[in-house]
Amino acid sequence: MKQPTMLAGTRKSRFARKAVLASLAIAAVTVTSSQAFAAVICASTPINIPADINGIYVNFVTGASGTSGSGTVGWDFSSYASGTTIRFFSSAGAANLTRYVGTGGTVDLLAAGTMIDATSTLATAGVNQPGAFQAGVTNGYVGVAFNNEGAATTNYGWASVTTTGPNGFPATINQYCYDDTGAGIMAGTTPVSLQSYSVD
Repeated sequence: MKQPTMLAGTRKSRFARKAVLASLAIAAVTVTSSQAFAAVICASTPINIPADINGIYVNFVTGASGTSGSGTVGWDFSSYASGTTIRFFSSAGAANLTRYVGTGGTVDLLAAGTMIDATSTLATAGVNQPGAFQAGVTNGYVGVAFNNEGAATTNYGWASVTTTGPNGFPATINQYCYDDTGAGIMAGTTPVSLQSYSVD
């Protein structure tokens, strides 16, 4: 009568061991996954772009934003109003190296999935024309190349912007993401969108 009890105990012990090993395997995958996706950093608190000459400056790395470049140290994105029309402002300075994906002096409206990296064509530094953003877009992507002062390297990212025709205002930055390793990033990529799942 004791033998079945021992057999059951043995089965239970083997089952418990398998369950523990499975849990450890899942934990290892989870840790590996979070490390693999940690390079893409995002912020999704909406930021209003004021329709005035000061506009907004945003530091992607620190999350700080403000209405002056000097008050937003290391800013990585800037948009403002010239007259009544939306504009983007970029800098070629070493401390605030910020450029937008675009052609000539115009910022391009990027489609989701567009790669933003060292091969991207960047608009000229200074005042950049809004391109399609003036007419009004919902969650339109702006590609950004900027100096990450913490990592001392150029990072690539995107900002999702909603604007209103005919001049672009009201305008809002909905979300921005960047890869802090210096690798390229596709417009619309977030840590969640990088994850893949399979069912065995």
